Amino acid sequence: MKKKALLLGLCGCLMLSVVACGKKSGLDVTLGQYKGIEVTVEPVEITEEDVNKQLENFNNQKGKDVKITDRTDVRDGDTVNIDYVGKIDGKEFDGGKDEGYNLKIGSKTFIDGFESGLVGKNVGETVDVPVTFPNPYDSNPDLAGKEAVFTVTVNYLTDGKKEPLTDEVVKQNSDYETIDAYKDYIKTSLTKNAEQAAQTQKEIDIIQKAIDNTTFKNLEQKEFDTEEADMRAYYTSAASQYGVDLKTYILYVFGMTEEQFNAEIKKAAEFNVKQRLMLDEVVKAEKLEITDEEYTEKVTEYAEQNSFKTVEEFEEAYKGKENVKIALLREKALDLVIDSAVVK
Repeated sequence: MKKKALLLGLCGCLMLSVVACGKKSGLDVTLGQYKGIEVTVEPVEITEEDVNKQLENFNNQKGKDVKITDRTDVRDGDTVNIDYVGKIDGKEFDGGKDEGYNLKIGSKTFIDGFESGLVGKNVGETVDVPVTFPNPYDSNPDLAGKEAVFTVTVNYLTDGKKEPLTDEVVKQNSDYETIDAYKDYIKTSLTKNAEQAAQTQKEIDIIQKAIDNTTFKNLEQKEFDTEEADMRAYYTSAASQYGVDLKTYILYVFGMTEEQFNAEIKKAAEFNVKQRLMLDEVVKAEKLEITDEEYTEKVTEYAEQNSFKTVEEFEEAYKGKENVKIALLREKALDLVIDSAVVK
């Protein structure tokens, strides 16, 4: 089964939304051109600059720090490489331990008292730094207001720069032996990602044109609002599975601020509703059908992909066999529209 960003990403998922998209009374949908739609696809080109930027990011994360050697004392504004273990009542707590961490003194990255407790200490020295977690403490409410002691070892001072990347660093931190081999991997990976992004954009452009060519009469705003609410609930649930709020989740997954997400989800909701209605008309116009064999094959694959133990569990999760069949017919219509497009 082809996976399309139209079905899986911010634009939503036909399988997830199948229940919410029945044609409403009074709604009139008239197809325009949906086959042979012309789209322009820019050729994928990965430059040496693109590869080198990724290589630089790798070195910034995994490379060796340039060490300060003309002094050993920690001063405000220094970047220090440290190992630390935090304890409350003599017991280590989750998230309170790390090794080889670069901390800029005065950055307020850690809680009050931690960074200032290292000022004046020396490279090679191990010290106990007492702190009190703030109350409230959103990062971990269980620690709010509690007193803790961090045992910190100052490994070295650094100016924040990295030594030139070496084959040794690449070998230690990747599946590749040399810089050149890792660069080849980067170029291959970037090319694949760019091609996938271009394919996704091509499909979105095709469907958007098919939607634009379709006339929707008596399509009410509440349909978009309901879709938006369903999408927001879906992403809120996904965020909770990772133990974060929606704002944090969308920043990590989509690289969006909450304001950007709110704007995009409104557009995505309208896209989803119109896409499904348009595809339903394509199903009727083309007299598309799903054979029993096709149904069994595709639903089995869907169930496995989504970690359902049985097909029956999958069907139940999506409100019955008929709703699943509707979604599969839409996907068949989607394939027809996309595959018939003329790409320039």
